[in-house]
Amino acid sequence: MGEILPSIIFPGDVKALQLRLQAATLATDAGVQQCAALDDSTRQGWGSFYVAAMSYVALVPVYALPIGKNETATTGTLYDRGLSLEQELFAWQKKLQGIKCALNVPLYDPTPPKSVLPNIIEWASVAVGAVAIAYVVDKGVGLVERVLPSKKQ
Repeated sequence: MGEILPSIIFPGDVKALQLRLQAATLATDAGVQQCAALDDSTRQGWGSFYVAAMSYVALVPVYALPIGKNETATTGTLYDRGLSLEQELFAWQKKLQGIKCALNVPLYDPTPPKSVLPNIIEWASVAVGAVAIAYVVDKGVGLVERVLPSKKQ
């Protein structure tokens, strides 16, 4: 990703990626279904990609366990998988255009717009949480010291 700070991935981030990927994949598939110039092996290759993309889109990202049907814990790996599928879709669209298939969608740009502010806000919220935990631990240790007698001789 090339950022100074690592990104924090939330279920909403994964869901937004899934929605972008789903819309672009469905629109591209409509063009594939109407393209008479495709040979069978290319059509089968697209079909395999389509199944993989729709399987990814069907996952429901969640924060933590327990995980139900079609749910998966949100991790950077899950997000990276979606980014990889976006790159593959972009490659498929370029290939299909080279075969002269009429895709009635613009080429999918797999790079989302970069914004520094959300990353700063995410890290600031993590820092506030860490300070709050440290404060609670400090107060808890102080309470324990007051409640338990010291074993000084």
